[in-house]
Amino acid sequence: MTTVLLSDLPAGQTLDMPCNNLLTTRMQTATMASLIGNGGKIFQTLFVDAVNWSATADGSIMKPFQTLQQAIDFAVVQTWTAVELLIAPATYAAAVAVPADLIVVFQGWDDTQIGPGVILGGDITVVGGVGSTGYVGFANVLITAATISTVDPLTQDMYCAFRNTFNSAQLIGFNLVVEYKQSTQGADVTANGGCAFRWDGPSWAYTLQVAPSLPAASTHNYFDAGHDTWRTNVDYAGPLAIGATAFIDVAFPPTWLQLFDRVQVQIANPMIVDCLIGVHGVKAAGVVTCWLTNLSRVAGVFGEDCVFLVHHDQMVGEPAP
Repeated sequence: MTTVLLSDLPAGQTLDMPCNNLLTTRMQTATMASLIGNGGKIFQTLFVDAVNWSATADGSIMKPFQTLQQAIDFAVVQTWTAVELLIAPATYAAAVAVPADLIVVFQGWDDTQIGPGVILGGDITVVGGVGSTGYVGFANVLITAATISTVDPLTQDMYCAFRNTFNSAQLIGFNLVVEYKQSTQGADVTANGGCAFRWDGPSWAYTLQVAPSLPAASTHNYFDAGHDTWRTNVDYAGPLAIGATAFIDVAFPPTWLQLFDRVQVQIANPMIVDCLIGVHGVKAAGVVTCWLTNLSRVAGVFGEDCVFLVHHDQMVGEPAP
């Protein structure tokens, strides 16, 4: 019997092994290109623990780095393109420099689920050449740093994503794209070029309470922006035969209902039982297609007062209060 290790195969090569008369198992060693695909990134993982760090740290769970910068520098030496830092609870007060060509996600990690969590107290600076873009993400952390910025805010762009994070650091860059999910922007945002925000409903509500200064010319998109109701008539002049179904387009304010919103409808008067109505789908921005089935109405004419429940997946205007 010959032993073949998968690690002995050249990158990208395959090995076929008949398991029985019906099945053949194929194993393959991947190349970096085959894993990344069309412009994607492979996220490597490194552990950081300011309390229980290792003198011979390699970023593994048993040998974590002591500082965030040590982990980032290690990723640079490995020529990685993206790294997730799993950070143990502690306060990390030292400033951090992130190369613009390395995507870094600062992920709070706590296997005990107790204690104050991860606090990032040092300024975070994205370092790169003119016209470069830095990508930084944050999840399950409290950011008390003064700034998250590019080294040259007049030429360098920055993309920031926040998940379950309160950020009290000022964001500074040229063109900025910023995403928030279950997060709050607690400090001002300065963009010397353009600025685009992507909010979920709670993040927008939380940030409104804190009221930081946001660039006046910013664009705002609201994701998972909550629920709203819309009351209007659904009319069908008919006649619609008993047992037949008709499809009816109902108009909404065009900037209020977007293509990927989810909609439900019910007749406002619960005493009306001679027809059924439901939502077929959102046809276009501001247009919902409903289906109407005549159960027993002899006249076959309908003009029902209906209540629509809308779950906003994305809005390009501020959600209704």
